[in-house]
Amino acid sequence: MEVRDKIFESFYTVNKDRSRRSGGTGLGLTLVKELVEKQRGKITIMDMEELGTCFMVSFPYYT
Repeated sequence: MEVRDKIFESFYTVNKDRSRRSGGTGLGLTLVKELVEKQRGKITIMDMEELGTCFMVSFPYYT
């Protein structure tokens, strides 16, 4: 399974050593996705080659 398929799972961290040093728990992206979806929004992942990963969050526009 690819990292992209698991990145929004609770307690999942790509680099466990780095998250231990910085105090991460692996809940941040899980919470963001849940909050975005509750507002009928969408979160997408874009790999930006040498720059890293970009997360785009969009919400519906109501008039």
